Amino acid sequence: MAYVLGLTGGIASGKSTVADILRSQGAFIIDADQVARQVVAPETLGLQRVISVFGRSYLQADGSLDRKKLGAYVFANKKALEQLNMLLQSLIQAEILQQLQAAQERDERLIVLEIPLLFEYHYEKYCDAVLVVNVPYEVQCERLMQRDDISLAAAQNKIAQQMSAEKRVALADKVIDNTSSLENMKTQVLKYLKNII
Repeated sequence: MAYVLGLTGGIASGKSTVADILRSQGAFIIDADQVARQVVAPETLGLQRVISVFGRSYLQADGSLDRKKLGAYVFANKKALEQLNMLLQSLIQAEILQQLQAAQERDERLIVLEIPLLFEYHYEKYCDAVLVVNVPYEVQCERLMQRDDISLAAAQNKIAQQMSAEKRVALADKVIDNTSSLENMKTQVLKYLKNII
């Protein structure tokens, strides 16, 4: 029987790093960000939906979605972000659940749902437990500015679009603190894994 672990955390908190650690231990990862890219690939229903609402100016020369341009627009415009989520969430959810079912049928021992908006879209109901990666706000801003090469105001705005860290932590079954070193985080993850599988 597969164990389904939800993995979430704020933007730039270190979810992908935790997912890599879990993958190295044999976990099968279903990555919502990857699925979100899949559903807006050229000639998909998702891309048609996005272009019909936001316009062809968000297409690149090769017909693919200009994710950077669209991202900059929606993160500066809460209504547009909500609209984009509404257009794509049903497609993303259908694909995630399809991958989950296939992994369960293959009898994967540990399946990880790596989903930034896990609680917002209630994926916790498909999980045996939820792991939240957490960092202090200042560290999160710093890492996001560095990662995306953006200003402090832009980083704060992106963070503000998500559920608060306090609320996420309160809903978690286990919290991984990613304030210090990678080694420290790896120790926490491996210790937690021993308890669940």
